[in-house]
Amino acid sequence: MKTMKLIFNICLLLSLMAFVVACNKPAENVDTEATTEERHEHEDMHEGEQATTADFSGISDEQSKNVISSYLEVKDALVATEADQAKEGAKKMLAALEGAEGSRAVSGLKEDARHIVDTDEMEYIREHFDQMSQNIYALAKAKNTGMTLYKQHCPMAFDNQGAYWLSSSKEIRNPYFGDKMLKCGAVKETIASK
Repeated sequence: MKTMKLIFNICLLLSLMAFVVACNKPAENVDTEATTEERHEHEDMHEGEQATTADFSGISDEQSKNVISSYLEVKDALVATEADQAKEGAKKMLAALEGAEGSRAVSGLKEDARHIVDTDEMEYIREHFDQMSQNIYALAKAKNTGMTLYKQHCPMAFDNQGAYWLSSSKEIRNPYFGDKMLKCGAVKETIASK
């Protein structure tokens, strides 16, 4: 009986070590745009197409700040695995985008926010958060938000395809795994406030 318990504990320890090693492994050169597009096929976005500064010309700096603040609320809710809080953040994003028209990136943000508002399923919310994060990244690069943001990456998200998100803190709080793997990830870029 002691031998079985010892074998079980060793297997458990090895499994835990494998997760820790995989989480701290640097990301390989993976085309995250293409892999994310495979998961999310927005009708109005073509594979490989990225949002540009022109996509956000109809959004004021103040509106951009409000959109990013609501995005950070969604991110924090996903860290806490709280669907209702994520939905509230997405509702605030839709309100902040009120009157913003035109670009595919703005339409994509609205679409993802609507999907988050309309579901309670955490995995579905996280999938739309992933797509939303790409457009928020472009928005943060294009506009003066008055915030310093950190582009962070988890190599294990979405069956090891990896995913990015933005945070207002350097400290890793993973929205794709919540409390299961809270600190899995690394800062890949700092976006200084303009």
